[in-house]
Order: sequence, then structure tokens, then C-alpha cells
Amino acid sequence: MLSRKADLSSAKFADEGRLYLVPNLSANDLARLRNGQTLGEKWATDILVNFRLDATARNILAKHQSDLADTLATDGGFAHINLNVAAKDFAQTANTFFGDRPLDNPGYSAMTLKGEVKTGSTDRLDILKVEQRLKYLGYYKFRLGGTNISEIKVDGAMDAANVPRL
Repeated sequence: MLSRKADLSSAKFADEGRLYLVPNLSANDLARLRNGQTLGEKWATDILVNFRLDATARNILAKHQSDLADTLATDGGFAHINLNVAAKDFAQTANTFFGDRPLDNPGYSAMTLKGEVKTGSTDRLDILKVEQRLKYLGYYKFRLGGTNISEIKVDGAMDAANVPRL
């Protein structure tokens, strides 16, 4: 599980509570994107997060237990929450040019990286972000000087063998 602090410095999810999710794009999804169409909502459901509560958190929860009863279960010094997350593409509009997206809602948010993503990059979260964005935008990977075209694999690996394909 990968996490970061707001300032992009490294963090454990247990300490920060910030979680990054990557939607799976099927072959059908990629065909729709490359044809200038939008995707339907993609859901990640029943993500169960278990965590330990410190004294401060237990006191806060005790004051708000009735407000949180439907989403948060506590058991002594532990809590459990079940998350459902939707990834939404932009709303379809009349486009002047093929693939145009509204500037105020292009279907993705701003992406901030800790550093450059290039040969030798080791920051797995940055690599995953770039791979996923390129795939969403319809990019293929291909070998320099060849005609072998394949999909970008969102795996967080940016070694010398993968870079020429991007």
C-alpha cells in the first residue's frame, strides 16, 4: 500500500491515512478512450481498512460515535471502515475537435510528482501515476526502431527496458 504526506514526502499509510487507487482500464475502456468517448464510472467497492486508535482518536470517536455509526465500527482500540470509491470520467459534451475535453473538468485531476520519472527512477508511486495517466490518455508503448506496439503496463517499474516504449 503506497502513501504520501501532503508535501509529497514518504509516509506509511498507517501514519498518514492517504491512499492512492488506480482504476483498471480494460481493452474496451481503452478502445472507447481512443475513439474520443468517455468511460462510465469505475467503482472499487468494499475496501476494508482496519486501524488502531490512539487515545486522542478514541476520545474524538466517543464524541461523534452516533454520527459515524453507519460507516465506522470500533472494537476497543481498533476501528474498521468500509470504503466505496468511484473514478469518474468527464461529462460528455459537444466537441469541436476529436478528443476535446472540457478545460474545467477533463476527466482527471492535477498530478503532482515527487520527482522526475525517467530511466533509473525508483519512486514507485510517481511511476504508477505517470503510467496510469499515459494509459488513460491512450498512449501505447512501442520499441524504438520497431513496430511492436503493446499497452502500457501499470506496474510501477521504470527500468531501461520500459523507458523506450514510452
